[in-house]
Amino acid sequence: SDVCSSDLDRELPVLDELKKMPKVTKSNNVYYNFSCSKSGKLIYNGNIYSESKIAKIGINKILLKTDIDGIYSGSIKVKDFNRNISLPLQISPFKVDRAKPILVNVHIESNGKNPNYAKLNDIIKLKLTSDKEINVTSLIMIDQLIEVTEIDKINYEGIYKLDKEITSQKVNFKINFEDYLKTKGDEVFSVTDNSFVIIDMVKP
Repeated sequence: SDVCSSDLDRELPVLDELKKMPKVTKSNNVYYNFSCSKSGKLIYNGNIYSESKIAKIGINKILLKTDIDGIYSGSIKVKDFNRNISLPLQISPFKVDRAKPILVNVHIESNGKNPNYAKLNDIIKLKLTSDKEINVTSLIMIDQLIEVTEIDKINYEGIYKLDKEITSQKVNFKINFEDYLKTKGDEVFSVTDNSFVIIDMVKP
C-alpha cells in the first residue's frame, strides 16, 4: 500500500540565529534575523511577538512588536506542515529605550557662608541628576562654558570659580545633554528645587 509522505516526515525544523540582537536599541523597527530548514508556522514565547505568522525555508527577517520601552526576551519555534515542532531558538534579552533623558534633580549653590550668595573667589556648584546614563554635551554658566565632572553614571557636577569681578546678578545656566544612545534631552535652564545663587560683588 502507498504510504503517505507525511507519515515519513519526522524531521524537526532547525532554526539558527543569523544576527545577534543589540543589547539596547532606540530603533522604532526592531528586526530579528534567523534561518529555518523547513517552512512552517511561527510560535512565539515570552514577550517576543511579531505579526509574521509563517517562516520560510532559508533566511527570515521578522519585525518584532516593541511598542513599549522595556526589556524583551523569549524564543521562537516553527511547527512544520506535518506538525513537527523545532527546538526553541532563544532570543537574547534586549532593551528598547526610546525615551528622552530627563534631569530629575538640578541644584545650584555657593560655597560661601550663605549658599544663595557668591562673592569674589567663591565657588558656584551646579549639581545634576538624570533618570539614566547621560553625556552632558555642554554646560554654560554666566555665559561661560563650564567643564562637567561625572560623579557616577547619573550624577554630574559643574563648578564655576568666581575669580574675577563681574556684575552683580542671579546666576543663569544652560545645560545640553543626551543619553547613551544619543537621544537628546530638552535643554535645561532652571533648577528643580528652589535653589539659586546671586553674585554679590558689593564689598562689605
